Amino acid sequence: MHAELVGDLASYQEIVSLKDYWVMVPVQPGLSPNEIFTSNRDMWLILPPSLVSTSGECDKVGVSYSSFRYQTNGCQRPIGSCLSNQIYDFEMQDRYRVEEGLEPLYNIRRYGGGSDNPEQISENSHGLILSLPLKQMRSSVVVLSINADSVRFVTQVGHGIISGAAICTFDGDTCGQFQAISGRGYLQVHVNNTSTNDAMFHVSVVNCSAEIVPILQISAAVQGMHMETFMFEVQSRTDIASNCSCTVVVKNALAEVTDTLSVLFRLTPTDYTPNSEQSDIEDKASNPGNPPQYSPCSELCPNVFNLKCSLFAGCWSQALKGFIILLGIVGSIYMTWVIFKTRAIPRALSYLFIRNPQRREPVPSLRSNPVYDAGGVQNQTSTLFKTTCNGPTAPI
Repeated sequence: MHAELVGDLASYQEIVSLKDYWVMVPVQPGLSPNEIFTSNRDMWLILPPSLVSTSGECDKVGVSYSSFRYQTNGCQRPIGSCLSNQIYDFEMQDRYRVEEGLEPLYNIRRYGGGSDNPEQISENSHGLILSLPLKQMRSSVVVLSINADSVRFVTQVGHGIISGAAICTFDGDTCGQFQAISGRGYLQVHVNNTSTNDAMFHVSVVNCSAEIVPILQISAAVQGMHMETFMFEVQSRTDIASNCSCTVVVKNALAEVTDTLSVLFRLTPTDYTPNSEQSDIEDKASNPGNPPQYSPCSELCPNVFNLKCSLFAGCWSQALKGFIILLGIVGSIYMTWVIFKTRAIPRALSYLFIRNPQRREPVPSLRSNPVYDAGGVQNQTSTLFKTTCNGPTAPI
């Protein structure tokens, strides 16, 4: 027998292309590679290349310390600048969406991965391989060259019944309704193969309300006496609340209908309230002529005397201010020590407030004024007298 693959036929729904995407796998210290790839599979993230940087860009996964340290006007930026859009932020965003019943944006469960996908990761000679399930049947053209003298074509036909069906949110906590437009409902159909042999079944969702987008059929083989869950994504055309319904039809390999079930559910109105974790441009808008007044340096290093913090943060003005204050304090202490060491204060007080009782007044001296006659000729010599504290004077 010789087989040749001619090609694959295009389907109604295109396969998601994850070329150049990054798979983020949580790693716990001390675990072997096999333990890492088999644990916490629900926490894996698939990020587009636009959110990851290999050169250390700001606000991307892979930011480097140098980009954070030397960002432009670092002292004028708010705390946490350059550190946005990290793995933790994407994980919290997906967690919030799942709690609201919405589909995650980056978690691997968005693509059918997680703990329910045992073949999520494998390894061959080319490296690691990420395997994600396809929900739709794919068709290919294969040419078989065989001796057909004793060939028989056998179709395994089984009988399938619907044991249950419900439309729930992504996490499965809320059933019977989902949010219109922004959210998706997940129709879970449980089909039991009551035959003893394995058989192929085709499950379709038809006759839905006008508000619902058409849903593609899913085909799968079900083991004999086993149950298989078929998962359909349900989307709405409108953002208003309404009551809707769909009909689930199960067919065997011969396209014979084996069971049907009507499913009722409700669309809740679209919530246009922005997420509290998302930025609001209107709230942050400001007049260009009046920029916001804030001092990130005072927030980064509230203690002005912590010169090390100010220097590492690039807050040179605050470092200079703290140095001047410290220099003034040290100078004041030194001058006070010098004054007390030299006893300058007691001497100054003694000079200002204490008078010496033995102090005497200065001795005055007198000189006689010369006498001139009418012609201007001096006719008497001047006499200098010395006054003492004991009485008489004597000419000198």
